[in-house]
Amino acid sequence: MNFGGFVLSLRGHQSQPIQQHGHILLFNGEVYDGFPIESTENDGALLLQKLVLMESEQEMMDFLSQINAEFAIVYYHPERGIYFGRDFLGRRSLCVLKNDGIIIASAAIASLGEWQEVETGGLYRLDPNSLESVFVPWNQQVLPNTQLNTSLEALDVPVDQFHDMLLQATKIRVQTVPEPQPNDARVAILFSGGLDCITLAALAHFCLPPHEPIDLLNVAFENPRIMKHREKTQDTTDAFTVPDRLTGLKGYQELSQLYEREWRFVEINVPYEEAMEHKDHIISLLYPLYTVMDLSIAMAFWFASRGSGVYNNQYTSQARVLISGLGADEQLGGYGRHQVSFIKQDWTGLLEELQKDVSRISTRNLGRDDRIMADHGKEVRFPFLDNHVVNYLSGLGVKQKTDPRLQKGVGDKMLLRRVALKLGLERASLEPKRAVQFGARTAKMVESKQKGQDLL
Repeated sequence: MNFGGFVLSLRGHQSQPIQQHGHILLFNGEVYDGFPIESTENDGALLLQKLVLMESEQEMMDFLSQINAEFAIVYYHPERGIYFGRDFLGRRSLCVLKNDGIIIASAAIASLGEWQEVETGGLYRLDPNSLESVFVPWNQQVLPNTQLNTSLEALDVPVDQFHDMLLQATKIRVQTVPEPQPNDARVAILFSGGLDCITLAALAHFCLPPHEPIDLLNVAFENPRIMKHREKTQDTTDAFTVPDRLTGLKGYQELSQLYEREWRFVEINVPYEEAMEHKDHIISLLYPLYTVMDLSIAMAFWFASRGSGVYNNQYTSQARVLISGLGADEQLGGYGRHQVSFIKQDWTGLLEELQKDVSRISTRNLGRDDRIMADHGKEVRFPFLDNHVVNYLSGLGVKQKTDPRLQKGVGDKMLLRRVALKLGLERASLEPKRAVQFGARTAKMVESKQKGQDLL
């Protein structure tokens, strides 16, 4: 058995693997609450102290099920074997390769064989001698609820409650980052100027000292297909004037007018040649995911998380933690298919589609995004996927979260739009949903009949 770990150690210096009394832990993630952690302490080391004291496998599973944490874990128990897995939403990447032996790693190397992403419903217990494994499920009684409330009762929209809950989820994700060097940003927001990310940026403002800058990472791609069309129509617009750049600038202006702070709007411009230069490397990080859509989204996130662009002059963000708005659309009815489901089958159809989206969050893209951004030594955190936020939103009636009877930009993600209004973000509160691959122009860079779900 060989154990090796390379992590950011954002909370107390701690090399990995962590060892105690013959127990060995590899821990990639963050524990936000569930047991006391001082600012100078390492959450992984404290977690191992807790695990060592667990008298049974069930006690361990109950404990890991109830903590509010984002993690991938490999844990060797000297009597029971090796446990490995991801948190119930899969917010950290973990892949496994089984051939003559077994390799468990955060990122897969395709040349070694056929890897799989580790599922998220619990932990695997592996016998290190026979290499046989048993799946041990999380305790559903203490996990956050992901079964949606099916009530169609028209209750008040709980704007203040949701604001406070999302503020707390943002706070624990930014205040657990070490103080930056003078003039550096502690965190960066993956920033299109849209509703989800600008709301998180505004909430982060209330969680950090006023003298600290916040980086807003805005990415734009030169897309030859779009440029060819512009030439035909004699459109002389700059190649990087993409939809997300326009909304990003508006969002930057809105934040600057509302909140006194140095907001650093970082324009990350990616020429087509540079995108193609890094394409194969990005594809290798995607694996074992391998679709056209995965690549177009990963392109945007890889260059955004690199953080190199223009802010006044050439600038590279030093923030090691990135804040993402992922999870808002799935839980609050932000996708076009939610509107379509309502048109076809009324509220029942909408509820079914929302339940599908919430149920498959863990299997879709979180591991991919973690692998892509970790390539630059960055950690991505998801306030909308905080355990308490997920549990709270699942318990609300659908009419408290979204209203597809209203026009686009008003009824979709209605609850979040009202939180944005509470924060003074009037323009952003009306911003319609736009997928990153279309907003940053990474989709269909060349003429092709390939669809998003086609394999590369």
